[in-house]
Amino acid sequence: MSDITTFYDDEDYDEKVLSYKIIFIGDSAVGKTSFIVRFCDDTFYDNSLCTIGIDTKTKYVSFHGQKIELEIWDTAGQERFKSLTKNSYQGADGIILMYDITQKKTFKNIKNWYNNIKESIDISQVALIIVGNKIDEPNVEVTKDVAEKFCEQYNIQLIETSCKENINIQETFNSLIEKMMQLDSTQKQEKKTRQSKLIDYGISNYIKKKRKCCH
Repeated sequence: MSDITTFYDDEDYDEKVLSYKIIFIGDSAVGKTSFIVRFCDDTFYDNSLCTIGIDTKTKYVSFHGQKIELEIWDTAGQERFKSLTKNSYQGADGIILMYDITQKKTFKNIKNWYNNIKESIDISQVALIIVGNKIDEPNVEVTKDVAEKFCEQYNIQLIETSCKENINIQETFNSLIEKMMQLDSTQKQEKKTRQSKLIDYGISNYIKKKRKCCH
């Protein structure tokens, strides 16, 4: 059973809802739009049109009892839109970096996309998963072993999927959401620790000044 369940619409939005921005990155025609449509609407179209620029969808889910709003960004893979895509990285909580296992060139470009992300944001503060899509297709050009070796070098999780057969779609989001929540918790704890240190530092300086005044 999937960990994610659709639970409500935007009319039920409340302050207890977590909100995460997820961006899909990768070459044109690797299946980013189909992946998003399958997850959000449980639908698959054989002839999806390529995304022009950037498109967004919102999905409201429950993950282990926590209400979450997912703002999902679908980006174009064409070269002429790369500057626009690069700007979309700002504020991202999670990134799905996708290639087509039947097109070796889309896998080779994963490293370029990864470097593009690193140049734009602090990648250590973002949950990242690499997805090899279209495992339902017979003409495989990128084996799982090859992809796993690449992902091990960068310490990134790999998941192979099929939008057409609905394989590992929700499992990918389960994993990404869990990573985002862990990062969110760590970042909040680090912020709390920094604030506590600043308070302690301020109190310490105040005491020192007081002692000087009394002597």
